[in-house]
Amino acid sequence: MRPCVFGRFVSIPLICAKPSSYIPEIYYSDKIYSIGEINMITNRELTSEEKESLAKEVRQFLLDNELWIDVRVYFNGKAFGTGDGKGNFSYNNPDKLIVLEDINPRDYFEYVSDDDVMSMSFEGDFYGCLNFTNEYGVDFDNRIQMEFDGILRKYGVYYELGHAWNLSCYYSWR
Repeated sequence: MRPCVFGRFVSIPLICAKPSSYIPEIYYSDKIYSIGEINMITNRELTSEEKESLAKEVRQFLLDNELWIDVRVYFNGKAFGTGDGKGNFSYNNPDKLIVLEDINPRDYFEYVSDDDVMSMSFEGDFYGCLNFTNEYGVDFDNRIQMEFDGILRKYGVYYELGHAWNLSCYYSWR
């Protein structure tokens, strides 16, 4: 099930314990609340710590699914990446994580949310999952997209692709 995007609003099923179940409506408030095992942050901007938690969760999700290849996750003026910009790379290796300081996604691509919640650039398998060009098949792509959407949803954000190889996150409540 792909998200349905209309301008800056998105309709995405909330990932629950059972893959076939979802919550069709969510009433937003100005606090964090639980739905099953999922906490959601709504109606407010994320703190720097929450943006970093989001970036770490996305990185761990990609590592767990062996998709941490040619990826950068930009947030708070820094980035998690698979390369250090000096020719050194670390793919799918949780023991060798690369953090780049003083880095701005706008220096690498033009489509970045004004709120700059989190942005990503990617090639390889994650690119394939988001663009349905991957060798693992549509079921794998759909699962990755739904789980990725679920992570973002917990933080009250959704993504839009700028190009096929980058995305930026926006607050769902704006």
